[in-house]
Amino acid sequence: MIHLLSILTLIGAANGLFLSAYLYMHKKLSLLGRLLVHTTSIWSFIALIFSLMHINPFQNYIILSSIGSSATTFLYPLLYLFLKYGWSEEIKFNIKDVRHFITPVVFFCLSLPIIYWDSVFRVTGQHIELIEYVMLVNQSQDIINVLLGYGYLIYFLIQMKEKDELNTLALPPTHRQIFYKLTYAYLGVHTIGVIGIVGNYAGFGKFVIYAFDIYYIAFIITLYYIFHWVISNKLTVLNPSSKAMILKKQKDTTAQVQEDIDLIIQYVESSKAYLRNDFTLVALAKETYLNRSRVSIAINEGLDMNFNEFISDYRIKEAQRIMKTEEGAQIKLEVLAKEAGFNSKTTFNRSFKEKTGVTPSQYKENIFQ
Repeated sequence: MIHLLSILTLIGAANGLFLSAYLYMHKKLSLLGRLLVHTTSIWSFIALIFSLMHINPFQNYIILSSIGSSATTFLYPLLYLFLKYGWSEEIKFNIKDVRHFITPVVFFCLSLPIIYWDSVFRVTGQHIELIEYVMLVNQSQDIINVLLGYGYLIYFLIQMKEKDELNTLALPPTHRQIFYKLTYAYLGVHTIGVIGIVGNYAGFGKFVIYAFDIYYIAFIITLYYIFHWVISNKLTVLNPSSKAMILKKQKDTTAQVQEDIDLIIQYVESSKAYLRNDFTLVALAKETYLNRSRVSIAINEGLDMNFNEFISDYRIKEAQRIMKTEEGAQIKLEVLAKEAGFNSKTTFNRSFKEKTGVTPSQYKENIFQ
């Protein structure tokens, strides 16, 4: 069973290296594409060495194993930057992101003596390594890898969800969902790897081998989906070949935004949902069966305002309508604010003045003069 899993891992890892090499040689590879190639290359190389070590004697691959082990810490910042740049569609590398590679470079330098000692052992058969040093570096790297994996993935989810809610970036939701799916998928894959590491130090024997086999098989499945998205153009890793392609993408996005705006306005006006003082962006998305970020993008781009401004406009118009009635002449501002959908008189006064240039009281006085 173990050999079968190792063979499947070997085949998948070899395919991953082949596809990564194929993409790497493409002249129009984008920043996102380069990050993907570097990430999958390291991932595939480590999986390849792991599978070979289980199929053939360990000593035959000891040098490659040392190199692969020293490169594992590079995986997490590369994966984070791939998710970050893919989600935001930035096309230029921010020089500040170089800082993410400080820790991997430090561990790679610490691993150089181990690579040298393993090379000597492979050529001469002599053990000259310092066991305490090797154990310290390997154990430290395991701990750092566990922390970096969870740290980067969770940080990405928190950071991007906050920006999603604020709608600071305009990207079609389908693209965002791909990177969220990848993040959650690798959180699961990473957790399996962590279980293997913990089991290794706890001395669980075969359990550890199965855990790592499952980890690499899960990686191969994730890798398959990544390249499937690349081939189906759901994940763009090449630079646009012409200005026409860019214009077409912008046109498609504009058409989608307008369609969403029409749906949102129709729902809000027909249901008068703005009268509910607990009506939120999340509620609007749920009730129109749209993704929250999609609703936010539609309002922001289509109407050049945010959700609060959008709903506030309807509430102000409702307040103006009420004040023009006989009942409105006698109504208190606190009650008027609640009936128009505002949570408080303070918010009502501020929003009303920002929109009309006068306070509700002044507007009311002008009506009955």
